[in-house]
Amino acid sequence: MNLREHMQIPPSIRIEVAVADHPELTRMIQVPRRAPAHWVIEALRLSFGAVGDEDEYQDAEEDGPVFLNLDYWDPQVQEIEVDGAPPGMTLTVRGLFGPEVGEARVSLVDTQIPEPPASGAWQTAPPPFRLEHVNFELARRFGTVVPQFDDSGIASVERGIRHSSPIAQLAASLPSVRRLALRVHLEEAGILDATSPPPAEREASTEALRMLLACVGDEGVEQGDDGWMPSVILGELTGSLGWTDAADGAGVEPAAALMTVAREARLLRRLRGRVVVTNAGRSLSLGHQRAFDDVINAVRDLGRRRDWRWAGQSRDTTLSLLAIADGSARTLAELPDLVAAGRAAFDAGHERVAAHFESFAGPLFGGSESANGPSSAQVVTERFAALSEPGAFGVVSPTMRSIARMSLR
Repeated sequence: MNLREHMQIPPSIRIEVAVADHPELTRMIQVPRRAPAHWVIEALRLSFGAVGDEDEYQDAEEDGPVFLNLDYWDPQVQEIEVDGAPPGMTLTVRGLFGPEVGEARVSLVDTQIPEPPASGAWQTAPPPFRLEHVNFELARRFGTVVPQFDDSGIASVERGIRHSSPIAQLAASLPSVRRLALRVHLEEAGILDATSPPPAEREASTEALRMLLACVGDEGVEQGDDGWMPSVILGELTGSLGWTDAADGAGVEPAAALMTVAREARLLRRLRGRVVVTNAGRSLSLGHQRAFDDVINAVRDLGRRRDWRWAGQSRDTTLSLLAIADGSARTLAELPDLVAAGRAAFDAGHERVAAHFESFAGPLFGGSESANGPSSAQVVTERFAALSEPGAFGVVSPTMRSIARMSLR
């Protein structure tokens, strides 16, 4: 591995500070893109030779932020006051720039600023401006530009893994030793080589959905008590699929699993008191390949839509998908125990951080499940159970493993 490929130089912004009718007082300051406002103020103070405590503005910002908009995509003319500097200054962000390694992190860019001679005693008089001297002092205070290692978890080093993918987020939140073990596991289980299931597998995995659509027929059926399919029809359908006896250990109702995916994949809709097949449903019934892809994509996305929070998909959802993808789960009923085993890979420090955020944000990625509503393992089980083959409700099929692998990337 060439670690240099993962080194990045943080970008900088340039800020123009001007004084009306005094072009000789114009300053162009370069600071890191995410620099606090007091860095800009300190650079101004030194450039104008203003006397003051070096920590004055930093302390002020800790008590209450110095309000400067340093967003390079939203350049605004802002008024700014600095003790000892000329009054009437305005600040404008001029854009994003790429600094060189070894440059001062905070510096004044040469804009032909006049360098007047010294006047008065050095012990008391303001120092005359010297660009080189000011930049040297700024380098002493804020350091120089150095490359940073791009620690983006597994996404940086594994092919085909997006930085925002669930498996990348899972890897980034693991302790280092567990992350090393996970990388080897992903390689040996073939998860990094995820491919779409072949046509024959896709057709077999959607047979139950196509039988559901056949029950609805061209004329549709009257809505049941819940506003969707009558329970009698669903009971007969799951019985003909051989799913009734196998449902006890799966932790999810076969009829509920079918209807959840059928609704979310927009295969059915309600119309004037009846449940009817949509155009997407008819396309699936006719065996169109595009329709199979749409159903698979709907299953892939369901868990993500349900679990979306500030930090993305929940940890337990990712652990559930991983257990399906790597073959650990032979049946969907095993997911809760496998998720519990996966949680043990997280150290106590991660759990404490997650609990802190959950106290006001709900279950974030890396956190535990909410007491309200179904668990992530139950949600994943319900979505994938609808793709069970006849006579094998809740048995993990090659198609389910392929879909789970694609969902993790």
